[in-house]
Amino acid sequence: MERLYPKYIIIHHTAGWDQPITAIDRYHASLGWGVELISPKSMVDEYRKRGFRATGRGVIISVGYHYLIRADGRIERGRPDFMQGAHCINDGMNFKSLGIALTGNFDSCSNPKGEIGLPRPTKSQLDSLERLCRILMDKYTIEKDRILPHNKVRGADTKCPGDRLVFKPEFVFDTEHVFDI
Repeated sequence: MERLYPKYIIIHHTAGWDQPITAIDRYHASLGWGVELISPKSMVDEYRKRGFRATGRGVIISVGYHYLIRADGRIERGRPDFMQGAHCINDGMNFKSLGIALTGNFDSCSNPKGEIGLPRPTKSQLDSLERLCRILMDKYTIEKDRILPHNKVRGADTKCPGDRLVFKPEFVFDTEHVFDI
């Protein structure tokens, strides 16, 4: 497996209900998106404890996102940052970006009244998204113009993350937040 050196951050919605990353992992496993993590041992052990599927040598991680932001603002790790994603094939983004998904379906056409998930991101989700983006920008030297909603990636034919997640890249520069993930 080729190591990922992220240059972009791609923002998604899950298009469904608020659920833990292990539930999304099971769904993505049904799509065949799994990759095996065999080291470092401490990370393998962490993923096993969190409920990811153990193998003889390691653990299978199928969720395509690197991070999931729940309705209450909790951030759950998906794929390790150094692993290629399975969240955006367009423009080769799986090989050069980190994927962050917020639980919910923020598309006014497919989810007008919240029948299939949160219709809008919560304030807690947006606050966590801001903090997480800032941390990842600092860690990987990612410029703000390289934070993109999925539907703005070149060649992407999707409504994700919906028209109700108003995307303003300047939001990632709030220096009052300190967050440790």
